[in-house]
Amino acid sequence: MASKKAKKDKATTTEAEPKSEAAAADASDGASDSADSAAQDATELTADLAAVQEALAAKDEELQQVREALARARADFSNYRRRTQQEQEEQGKFATALLVAEFLPILDNFERALDTIPRELRFFSWLQGIDLVHQMARSVLEKRGLEPIDTHEKPFDPNYHEVVMREGEDDGSDVVVLEELQKGYVMHSRVLRPSLVKVGPPPQAAEAAPEQDEVTTIDAETTSESETQAESASEQS
Repeated sequence: MASKKAKKDKATTTEAEPKSEAAAADASDGASDSADSAAQDATELTADLAAVQEALAAKDEELQQVREALARARADFSNYRRRTQQEQEEQGKFATALLVAEFLPILDNFERALDTIPRELRFFSWLQGIDLVHQMARSVLEKRGLEPIDTHEKPFDPNYHEVVMREGEDDGSDVVVLEELQKGYVMHSRVLRPSLVKVGPPPQAAEAAPEQDEVTTIDAETTSESETQAESASEQS
C-alpha cells in the first residue's frame, strides 16, 4: 500500500511540473504581450498628443488672424467715422460760408454809408443806432469764423489780393498794397473774397530818390557858399 501511494505521489509530482512550466511560459508571454501593448499605446498617445498640439497651434494661428482682422476692421471703422465727421463739418462750414458770402455786400453798404456821413452829424442817435446794427452784424459773422484780410502796407499776395489799380511801372520789383478798395475776408483759413487793392512800390523806395536829390542840392549849396566865402576873403586880402 505504501509503495503504491509513493508511486502515485511521484506520478502526481511529475504531472505537476510540466503544468508549472507551461504556466510560467504563459505568464512570460502575457507579460511580453502587455509590454508590447503598453509601448504601442504610448506610441499612439504620443502621436495623438502631437496631432492635438498641431491642431491647437493651427487654431491659435487662426485666432491670431481673426484678432488682426478685427483690429483692422476697428481701425477702418474708426477712420471712416472720423472721415465722415470731418466731411460733415466741412459741409457745414461750406454751407455757412455760402450764407456769409451773401451778407458781405450788406456789410460793404453799411461801411460805405457810415463813411459818407460827416463827422459833425455822427452824434445823432439814429446814426449811432445804424452803426450799432452794423457792429452787431459783423460780430455775428465773426463768431461764425469770418475774418477781414489785413492789407495795410502788406506785400502783394495773389492768394489774398486782387489788383485793380497799379502805381508806377511794372519792372518786376516787389510791390506792396498802397490802398484797399474793397475789403476781403477769410473764413476757416479759406479766402471767402479777395481784397481789391491798389499796388505799387514801397513808400520808402519812392521817398528815397527825393531825399537823395535834396542831399545833393544841399551839398551844392554848401559848395557854392564856400566858394563865395573864398572869393570874398581873396578880395579883402
